[in-house]
Amino acid sequence: MTSLPPSLPDQHALMGVSGASAANSAVSAVLADAARVAMVADRLLSPVGDARDELRQRLIDDGRIVRIAPTAPAPCSMAAVDGGQVKQTLYAADLIVVLAVAAEGMTSTGGTVGQSHWCEVVPHSTDNAVLAGTAMACHELAVLNRLDHDLRLIDGSMTSQIITLSMALNVRSRAASHHIVELIDDEVLSAVWNLGSSEHRTHPGQIAALPKSDTGDKFSAAFRSDYGLNLPGGDRFLAASILDRGEMLYPRAMTEHSHLPTSIPQGVDEGLVERARSLAEALGPIRRMAEEQRLLATYIKPETADTVVKVEFCAEEPLPVWESGDRQSVAFVQARDLGRRMSDETPGPHMQEPFAQYAVDLAAKQVSVAAEGLGQSMLQHVPADAPYLPLLARSYRTAKGSMPSRRGSGSST
Repeated sequence: MTSLPPSLPDQHALMGVSGASAANSAVSAVLADAARVAMVADRLLSPVGDARDELRQRLIDDGRIVRIAPTAPAPCSMAAVDGGQVKQTLYAADLIVVLAVAAEGMTSTGGTVGQSHWCEVVPHSTDNAVLAGTAMACHELAVLNRLDHDLRLIDGSMTSQIITLSMALNVRSRAASHHIVELIDDEVLSAVWNLGSSEHRTHPGQIAALPKSDTGDKFSAAFRSDYGLNLPGGDRFLAASILDRGEMLYPRAMTEHSHLPTSIPQGVDEGLVERARSLAEALGPIRRMAEEQRLLATYIKPETADTVVKVEFCAEEPLPVWESGDRQSVAFVQARDLGRRMSDETPGPHMQEPFAQYAVDLAAKQVSVAAEGLGQSMLQHVPADAPYLPLLARSYRTAKGSMPSRRGSGSST
């Protein structure tokens, strides 16, 4: 019997030990910074807490903190729209899957909801992330445009999809531009127009936007200027700190959106130039809403919640300035009624957004499951002898656990 050579170390075990050691070292280094980061957070956020009582009282005295409507408006149908996207970077190409869905609210009286999807295999390009976002925005707008509910909720700002479409018109990839021209079709342009023009919608109804990722500081800036206070941290943090349950901020006019991007790209696909001109025209109603001080924003703290909901909406009439003391205006009444609807739809303190938005977010996340299933099913329809098949099935990066094991490779005689 011959002697066996020393067995090679198991590569999985070796990689595991090495990876764990590196990870533990990195985590320890990060945790050692905890005290310093806590001090930074305290310096950043404590001024709001220190100024809270004084600011809150002054805002109440000036009519800039108001109560939501005391009683619920008439029941209405309500649905929210959201989308999800997956871009799988395969070795041979990119697989993009987009899903847009609608879901009804907890207090909705009923209506028709639907879904829309888009999936494509495209050549690798840095423009593909823009393409995926554009496809999602377009299909969200299409689903929104088909709803027949009295109140339709958008996940994001009133202008989020518009900004996405504007960015898409500057892509350079030929494949991406071809798809973007097809995606921004007449239905999508009609949906953009209808954001600020309820009378032209197939099913008239109110649209409200509910941004969750929010970096706005317009309220904070106004309060800093008017009251001479140090108010860092942004509008959402400030509103959550100073509002009591069942209260809202007096809305502000979003006049900054009267100058939405409408530039015509140069030196790109002619189809993109044509779509840019059409989009510029479709922006007319929402820009006019902003110019007329009818595109409004506020923060609402529902009656059972500890956090706030930001709401953007189009009012039927211009909003009087808060200094006027007019609390009977159509726009103000509309805002208070909307505040009550959002409060009734947000059963806190565990839920931080209206139920319809929560439900549609769960539905939109199914795009990951759909993309994984599509990727596997697609391979079943590719010719078995296609030379590209192995590279279409393989990711561009090493999959976890894919290293071959050397265990059991020795032999004896």
